[in-house]
Formats: sequence, structure tokens, C-alpha cells
Amino acid sequence: MDNYFIWSGKPELFTIPKIPLPFSVSIVGLLFAYFVWTYVIGQQEEKGKNSKRKSAEKTKKTNKWILLGGFLVVSQIVGIPLNLFVFDSLGPISIRWYGLLFAGSFVIGYQWGTTMYRDLGFNQTQIDSLLTHMIVAVVAGARLGHCLFYDPVYYLSNPLKILAMWEGGLASHGAAIGIVLAIYLFSQKNNSFSFWAIMDRMMLLVAVGTAFIRLGNFFNSEIIGEPTDLPWAIVFAQDDLLPRHPTMLYESFSYMLGLGLFSYMYYAFKKKPPEGLLFGVFLIYMFTARFIIEISKTSQAAFEEVFMSMGQWLSIPFILFGIWVLLFVGMKNYKLQQQKL
Repeated sequence: MDNYFIWSGKPELFTIPKIPLPFSVSIVGLLFAYFVWTYVIGQQEEKGKNSKRKSAEKTKKTNKWILLGGFLVVSQIVGIPLNLFVFDSLGPISIRWYGLLFAGSFVIGYQWGTTMYRDLGFNQTQIDSLLTHMIVAVVAGARLGHCLFYDPVYYLSNPLKILAMWEGGLASHGAAIGIVLAIYLFSQKNNSFSFWAIMDRMMLLVAVGTAFIRLGNFFNSEIIGEPTDLPWAIVFAQDDLLPRHPTMLYESFSYMLGLGLFSYMYYAFKKKPPEGLLFGVFLIYMFTARFIIEISKTSQAAFEEVFMSMGQWLSIPFILFGIWVLLFVGMKNYKLQQQKL
């Protein structure tokens, strides 16, 4: 064991101690107030667009804050007596590596995505709407994917546990399905933009996210591999003292390589790749890498797996779909683009 790297790091970067609040706060009340405020402001802005009257910008901002304050006061008057998740203190709050990397991927994705989609012709409102769709799709899809793919019996018997994301459990295959559905719905509402063109650019952002998330798995000492005597094996001290495949690092590294490939293709076509080409290549590359790396992983499913792991079974449809997209969408548009040159 002395010949192997021993990982005994903690998932937490640091912990913020318990902070007492000067007054009680109803979390449900705050959320309700925020959503009502957002709806009311949206309705007012819509009426303002249709009206010929234009009030001063300073007055509009003042009214927004007055409305928000009123909604917050009402929410607490109702929420505290009803005991709707009332808190008298905050913390202790642990800042975890996984959470930072997960959030960091969204920050990078937002900044890079804003540039790419603005080049495609999106305005800022459309960009914000698209990336909001993506955040919801990734989180909801990944959580539901884990619950339904890897331990359906438990979660269907305890449906409220599906919401307990703090207990862990996200599946990349579920996130992938969520992304496709979210972008399809978005493209239907904004039909001036091609579904394939949106997906091509989104794959660059997804590659960043998957690479970051697998690094987060390393800090959590999770998704570890089978025991091995290979020289680059790692001993995950929080699990046992056996040298194992660092499968999460295999995946992170392969996704970074993929990001380099996809970025090269994107800029080689001068930010205008043939529609569907990047999406098809992404699906084939990423899920083939996942299929291969799954060989070295320990079992992730709660039930017995036959012939292949659950991750491998789930990767096959994505690989086949990627081949179809590449051949019948990407290559078709590539030929059309070449003919125009």
C-alpha cells in the first residue's frame, strides 16, 4: 500500500459555524414572496410594453423594491405562525468541493454560453431563459435519473426521498435526457433558432460541467473503481485500504480531452459548425468513453446487473442516437455547407 497514492482528503473545503438570526424566518414564506413578486413585476412590465405611457426608470425601480418588501412582510406574517420551515439560525454550513465545482461549471457555462448564443443571434432575454432551462433540466434530470435508473424500488416506495438531494445521488444519463427535453421545449417556443444549432453549442458547456463534476466526485471519494495493482491506482482511505482505479479521474480527463476536441471543431468552422455535427460527435465520444470506463467501476445500482453495468446499458442508446445524428443530420448539413462555399 505504501507504493500507492493515498487520498484521505475531506469533501468539505471549510465550514461556517452556526449563526443566530435576529428574528425568525420562514423559508417557504420567502420563496412564496419571491415568486409572487416576480410574477407581479413580469405582469407590470408586460403592461408597460403595451402602454404608450412611460414612467421614469427610477420610479419603476422604487416600486419594485416597495412591492418586494411588502410581499416579504406578508410572507413572514403568514409563514411563521403556520411554522412553514421556520429558522432561528443559519448553519453550520459546510462548503463542499463538489458544490463549488458544480456551481463553478454553471458560472463558466453562463459566461461562455452567453458569448456563443449571442453570436448565434440570441438576445439577452433568450440567453437567460435558455440557461435557466438548462439549470433546472440538469438538476431535475440528474436527480430523477439516479432515483429511477439506479434504485427505483426504494425511491418509488419513498417518493419524498427523491427531493432529498443533500443525501447524494445524481445521474449523468438523467441529466442528458433532461437537457435534450429542455432544449426541445425551448426551441419550440423560440422556433427562429434550430434545435440542432442550440444543442451543438450546449455540448461544449456540458463537457465543462461533466469534467468538473467528476473532479467533485474525487473529493467525495465516490464512484470509485475496482481494486487493481496498476501503478496509478489510488487508495481511498475513507472507504478501505485497497488500491483502486480512480475512475472519476479517468472520466474527468476523458471529458477534458473531449472538450478540447469539441472546441477545436467549433472554432475550426469559425463558430458556425454544420448543425448537428458537434452534437453527434459529443454523444458518440462521451458515452463511448463512459461505456469503456464503466468496466473498471464498482457497481452503482442497488439491484443485480446482468452482463453489463447500468451505466453501460444506459450509454448504448445515447451512442446509437449519436451515430444517427452524425450521419443523418450533421453530415447532411456539412455537405450542404460545403456546397455553399
